[in-house]
Amino acid sequence: RALCGAWAPLAPRDASSRPATLARPLPAVPPPGAGPARGAARSGRPGRVAGADLVEHLACAAESAAIAWCTLGVTVASSFKQDLQVGGRALYSLPLGKIHVWLHGRCSIEPYHSRFVDLRVEVKTASGGLAAVHLIPLLADNYAYLVVDTESPAPHPACIIDPCDAHAVWDALPALRRVHYEGRELDLQAILTTHKHWDHQGGNADLPVLMPGIRRIYGGVEDCVLGCTDFVSHGDAINVGNLAWTVMALPGHTRGSVAYCLQGAEGRHCLMTGDALFCGGQCGAPFEQCQGEDQRNLLTILRESGPKTLLFPGHEYTARCLEVAYQGLLSRMEETPGMAPGGVLALAAAYYASLHRRAHVSASERLPTVPISLEEERRLCSLMWEPLVRSAEQLLVALVAREAAGESERMEDHLDEVSCVSSAGSAARESHQNVGVPVPIVLPHDRTPCASPIVAFYRRDFDRICADLESGRLSGAAAATELRIAHRRLAEELSSEPGEPSERKQHEMPSKAELSRILRVLAIPPQVSIGRESADLDALRVQPERLLANLRVLCGDERVAKAAEVLRAGGSAGDSEAGVSLAQLAEWIAGLRGASRDESSGVPAPSSSTMLGRELSGAVVPQPLELPPLLLALALAEGLLHLPTAACPGGGVVGEALARHPGMPTLCVCWSRTTTTACAEWRWQRR
Repeated sequence: RALCGAWAPLAPRDASSRPATLARPLPAVPPPGAGPARGAARSGRPGRVAGADLVEHLACAAESAAIAWCTLGVTVASSFKQDLQVGGRALYSLPLGKIHVWLHGRCSIEPYHSRFVDLRVEVKTASGGLAAVHLIPLLADNYAYLVVDTESPAPHPACIIDPCDAHAVWDALPALRRVHYEGRELDLQAILTTHKHWDHQGGNADLPVLMPGIRRIYGGVEDCVLGCTDFVSHGDAINVGNLAWTVMALPGHTRGSVAYCLQGAEGRHCLMTGDALFCGGQCGAPFEQCQGEDQRNLLTILRESGPKTLLFPGHEYTARCLEVAYQGLLSRMEETPGMAPGGVLALAAAYYASLHRRAHVSASERLPTVPISLEEERRLCSLMWEPLVRSAEQLLVALVAREAAGESERMEDHLDEVSCVSSAGSAARESHQNVGVPVPIVLPHDRTPCASPIVAFYRRDFDRICADLESGRLSGAAAATELRIAHRRLAEELSSEPGEPSERKQHEMPSKAELSRILRVLAIPPQVSIGRESADLDALRVQPERLLANLRVLCGDERVAKAAEVLRAGGSAGDSEAGVSLAQLAEWIAGLRGASRDESSGVPAPSSSTMLGRELSGAVVPQPLELPPLLLALALAEGLLHLPTAACPGGGVVGEALARHPGMPTLCVCWSRTTTTACAEWRWQRR
């Protein structure tokens, strides 16, 4: 139970206690006037002939052969640098991709790959009501999500996301109604499709025929979604009953990939990402992705949904994604021995728990590993988010350096003219039990799912807290506080040397081309494409205030304060509705730093490519200080600095230094165009 995460109340079940709905494939309820449903052909079948087993196994072999041909196509396409995109589109976008859906529906022994009938996620909506999210496992590892407005009277309004197999969804609905809604009807009104691939849109044509109440099918405006009646783009709103959805454009897997965010109370939204982001830190294959779009998509998700948001991806890929992340983190540990151990332990715990949940022999008993909160996703998969954060760090470095380059030149000089219902009462539970219906297991709206159920401490902290508890010196709230502090200590970096903290990684100054790439990700809003079909992005006008807001999301208010001062000191462009063009903003940030030399004093700026350069560029003090002779000799030897005669007056601190070290001049480095001078003192003793 400790490893079950969101579904902690679950207990192992044997065949005798297993609900009838899970002991065999769910019975089908054919629509009026329809023939036998697909589920009827595979349920029970008492008294079938012995040769039927052979026929079923041959059918499974045929399905495996078809999947193998698809895999072979992807493998052959991946052998060419750019043909993977062509091969991916051919296999998943064309009707050929429907073969997988068709074969799985007719040949699979177990129609559902995970336990789902008695599970639901409860959501408190922005309007104050309650909604329920039901996971419906489809195909080999897909998920469709049935979202029900439980506050509205029956039949409850509902919508479904990515129903790739219409008949499997139809078979599952009666059991869901019986377990969670006492048999009440559901009014399925809309289909929300994240992208055009057949393992997500495959049921769009058949499900409205089975359920005529479906009146709208939503899909991205850049995708030719099957049966789409309403094309949506970034920022559009969708309402189904009391369920309020917003659309996020996340191009990359396909040009029209979108995510649907169910607006929840207190920032606890539900984000249906499709293949744009999986639990465990991976994204779908970049079939149609352009440079920077993967990072911009992560920024869009983080900015517009928040850390409490629950992620509902389109596939059960958590275990394999966490395995990749864990192997990457182990490789990082070999390069950085002093890395904080907390992230490694949390990721190992999450990976082990995901394997545990998926280890059951019977597919219908394997527990889902979704949802997961965006906050935990970012903590577990730090390597995936690292390029985005590094881009923000580089931009902050460039902005601070722009202030050092000179404040006399203002930004406007570069501008052109402005041309799940809460749990039922005890009586309802008793009625469920009396009729043999399993009691629903609900993830309450006030509880966050946890993918990493293991908490670790340093042995020293653990022994100290245990001793204090045994002696009575610690108890109650104070003990809880000490435990939380001890757990957070694992996130602190280890010392690289005894008694010395490890050095903070310094980000190198980005070039002008890198600045342009970073600004495309951080400054261009998501409704504007940065892909191949976009117009000239260098001429696009952006708002500096939006750039600062994105930097605050990634780096925090305190670190962005200095960059905000630099941007606002550069002129009034941030207050103008027209903003500043992307190329001009990159040019202005680069400023006079181009040749890495201060033209007014002739003093080259310290290089960040060496340890000495990082020390000098990272420590700027407001008044002149002497540099130790060893540092000066090392600086001269590396060619980083030279001695301007005007920077060495004979009095004050410099004069005293010359008196102490005759024959060895002391250096003052001019850091800006103004008369402000400063020197960096290097702690060379430890080296």
